Amino acid sequence: MFERIVTQPDNYEPFLLSQGIRFGNLLFISGQAGADDEGRIVDGGFRAQGEQAFANLRRALEAGGSSLKDVVKVTPMWWNCAAIISPSPTPPTRSPKSRRSMTPRR
Repeated sequence: MFERIVTQPDNYEPFLLSQGIRFGNLLFISGQAGADDEGRIVDGGFRAQGEQAFANLRRALEAGGSSLKDVVKVTPMWWNCAAIISPSPTPPTRSPKSRRSMTPRR
């Protein structure tokens, strides 16, 4: 059987989503954003949001009886990769023709 993992505050509750699920001795934690206790994305850019996301991950893991040292896999996702590598506040733009093909090599 499975057990739903709940944290306080639970920013996912209004959307009927779970912070995580425990199934046997496995713990599956859902995506954790860089949002504060009120559900707002924190100010400070990529680093501040990343730190907040990991604080939220730690809270969800601890609610499930685990910790960051027990994590097997993390899949990070970003909405704006250009903002991560760009030193300027405005990300660089490229025309579609300048992009490399994403077709795998055989």
